[in-house]
Amino acid sequence: ASREILRSSNGTVSRLTLSFSRNSTDNPFYPTSGSRSLARLELAGGALGGEIDYFKPELDHRLYFIPFWKPAVMVRQKLSMLGTYVRGGVVPGSETFRLGGTRTDYLRGYDDYWIVPEENIHTVNGSEVRFPGGKFAYTFTTEYQFPLFNPVRGLLFLDAGNTWNSARDFSLGDLRKGAGAGVRLEIPMLGVVGLDYAYGLDRGKWQAHFIIGPAF
Repeated sequence: ASREILRSSNGTVSRLTLSFSRNSTDNPFYPTSGSRSLARLELAGGALGGEIDYFKPELDHRLYFIPFWKPAVMVRQKLSMLGTYVRGGVVPGSETFRLGGTRTDYLRGYDDYWIVPEENIHTVNGSEVRFPGGKFAYTFTTEYQFPLFNPVRGLLFLDAGNTWNSARDFSLGDLRKGAGAGVRLEIPMLGVVGLDYAYGLDRGKWQAHFIIGPAF
């Protein structure tokens, strides 16, 4: 099955992306109120031509508010799905969802792309292979950010999420979780950089993550 999914990633892609976004935050870098919402639909193949067929809808919502102890909290939820136009069709492995780290969807406390459906983990020549990812993914993040001293900010966070091979397998009781703390620093001409140190609760291990660019 994994070889078939790998082969399904080879070929010409004809793709169309539709998106709708709404931003009511009060600050582009360190918002304290409002929200950011994004609905995105990626279509490949079918009537568009090409050799690879799939559709990928995503919903991403971030809410910002000031709690009674101040200064600002962000709560983010994201749902992603990958499917084909023909029932039982093979999705391209390169488009499946693999969570962990800070490369795409944050799930700190784990290696990049470490979190995939359990049934997709294999051992090849004595090495663990975590591929392909899932066809359905959910991530949740809550992050509390506060100023330390100019231009450094601190943060506390909790990440949770997982991937499944079907939306029918989705369960909030089956989320991988990570928690930790970090710092953010604004550097002229470079932007925001940071360092997060997180504990993977389902892994029993601490891990550092270097951040480039705003993530809050």
